[in-house]
Amino acid sequence: MQEFNYQSSLGRLPKTTLRRLSLPLFLVVSALIADSGGVAADSEAGKNKAGTCAACHGENGISQTENTPSLAAQPDQFLQWQLVFFRSGARKNEIMAPIAEQLCNGDVRDLAAYFASLEPPEASGTETTDNRPGSDRSRQEGRSPRTVRLVPWRQFCRQQGCGADSRTT
Repeated sequence: MQEFNYQSSLGRLPKTTLRRLSLPLFLVVSALIADSGGVAADSEAGKNKAGTCAACHGENGISQTENTPSLAAQPDQFLQWQLVFFRSGARKNEIMAPIAEQLCNGDVRDLAAYFASLEPPEASGTETTDNRPGSDRSRQEGRSPRTVRLVPWRQFCRQQGCGADSRTT
């Protein structure tokens, strides 16, 4: 009986067949990986595990620290992926990496469910910091909007000496 050689049989398949099979196969594998086995996230358990998070991300997930995001009301899947990225090292942060490395998949699901269930931080009523030319604030301060002069590429190249004269348009 002849032994089946997987490598050589793949080499005989046309590339279009391989491409047609790759997408359905990818979708099936992705669905199997994404299925958490019916394990639901427990936001109450996430609340109990979130004590460490409060030091930087604030009570109830609302950060009071500059350059530290609020986690309250962030989408569940977004939070899960960010924790997974920190845990795997795909996203780098010297504070988050060691914390995320200690989390199992259940912890990640629970924490994300907890923070997603919280109320979002209220928008502050502070004055806008938009000082760009042409913004409402710059007009209030008496500055004129910035005017932009568009220069055709040929004229620009002539000015810069990049040989635009030799090109045809």
